[in-house]
Amino acid sequence: MKRVALSFVLCALLSGCYWSTPNVLWSFEDEPELTEEQQLAEELGVNPYLWQATLTKLNFMPLQTADSKGGIVITEWVKMSDNSDEAFKVNVNILSHDLRADGLSVKVFKRIGGSAERSDARLAAEIEKSILVEARHILRRKVAAGEG
Repeated sequence: MKRVALSFVLCALLSGCYWSTPNVLWSFEDEPELTEEQQLAEELGVNPYLWQATLTKLNFMPLQTADSKGGIVITEWVKMSDNSDEAFKVNVNILSHDLRADGLSVKVFKRIGGSAERSDARLAAEIEKSILVEARHILRRKVAAGEG
């Protein structure tokens, strides 16, 4: 009998907690306004300055894949000169909506003749730095033009 009475008391307490909670409705009006940059990042899926800088810096290489939602840019294999057996391929992953150094991952692959490809970390670091510098320049130009 004590268990039954205790069960009723617990149920009454728990249901009382539920009914005493005020009804709070969520609305879009409560959300803060997104900046133009944030809206563009939402549309693209990644930071717009990193995206534009990546395309700008890799414009001399034909693209195999360019996915703005996933932030992935993959180039075709390209020989840097006609008389060279070396070919390069670049993979860029934009990992963030923010303009941050750790929001970018660059991998460069090198192939000599018909040999297996290997990673070139030094060249990848140089391309990554070049993309980050370009992204900052794009942002500065936009701010100077009064758009940002």
